[in-house]
Amino acid sequence: MPQGSYLGPLTFIMLISGLEAADMTHKYVDDITVTEFLNHASTSSMQSQFDELIQQASNIGMMINVKKTREMHTGRALRVSIPPVVLNSEPIQ
Repeated sequence: MPQGSYLGPLTFIMLISGLEAADMTHKYVDDITVTEFLNHASTSSMQSQFDELIQQASNIGMMINVKKTREMHTGRALRVSIPPVVLNSEPIQ
């Protein structure tokens, strides 16, 4: 699809519409955000959710760019030990 064409954004939206890694998956234009809420007693399942998203993207011919992928911890989660999320054997920022 030529960049800048009218069908480009529609085609992209159709491609990412099926990407659902978890209950808390949010999509906006060409970004996907996966959210997870943790309390002090729970363990993170973000790596398994991320792996599922990568597999779904791979199945439709898309690749996740590790240089544009970020992980953000907010709130009390900063006090909980959370293992880093890894993409292609490389931890994301």
